[in-house]
Amino acid sequence: MIEALDPAQPGDVLKPHVKTQVKINGIFVKFSSNYTTTRDKPLCLLNDVVISLPGGGEAHYGHCWVQWAEALKRIEPQTGDRLECVCRVGKYFKTLDNGKQQERYGFSWPEQCKILTT
Repeated sequence: MIEALDPAQPGDVLKPHVKTQVKINGIFVKFSSNYTTTRDKPLCLLNDVVISLPGGGEAHYGHCWVQWAEALKRIEPQTGDRLECVCRVGKYFKTLDNGKQQERYGFSWPEQCKILTT
């Protein structure tokens, strides 16, 4: 069974933007990786994330993981740096403790990456 996020949840603001690109900025925490069947998928954890929505407006996340984050690794951020990049919005399903799946939205394939502040 698939459950949509409550409309009050910040993820729902991304729903209309799946498969499009948005500009995000957040404070760099760390890199990690998730092994796929063919190779490691680099991940980047950002805190205090601000999402610039197409057509104006902003959304705020406490944190997010950016997938396929090779481009962010190349700019060599240090913990605490505020980063900015343009990412693709994607949909995924998280399995909850009760076995139900919850629809969520995330970011991948960053480009135009830069460090805003150190």
